[in-house]
Amino acid sequence: ITTLKSCTDSCHTKDYQFEIISFATYVIICLWLWSSMEGHTHISVCPSKMFYHIPCPGCGTSRACILWIHGHVADAIRMNPNVLLAVSYLVIYPMILLYDILTRKFRMYIIFKRMIRIMGWKACFIPMLLVELAIWIRNIICGM
Repeated sequence: ITTLKSCTDSCHTKDYQFEIISFATYVIICLWLWSSMEGHTHISVCPSKMFYHIPCPGCGTSRACILWIHGHVADAIRMNPNVLLAVSYLVIYPMILLYDILTRKFRMYIIFKRMIRIMGWKACFIPMLLVELAIWIRNIICGM
């Protein structure tokens, strides 16, 4: 019984750690977007762009999120199609977090583990890789 209880406690500790880290990450992303919208941020955080002067597939996603927030959805998608994933995360995450807090079921951690497993499948990984490669080539050509 002691071993079972310690396993349960350590599993919940891992879940709580994941929740805290994911919440902190969410807050940082929201603060970054707010700061960018207010015009306080004029720096690039992309290591690829800073060191190699080559935009990555994510370059322009913050600007695209800001366009989306201001209601310019088509312009946001043209800026960077990854905005669809980013906005989905920004909208869905707080709902799942609230559910986790109210029910203590740790759905976010379970969803994260499932997504990692799904991304390991070639049928999912290869198309996602090709889409990101296409976005990367587009970003390089457009000079994002």
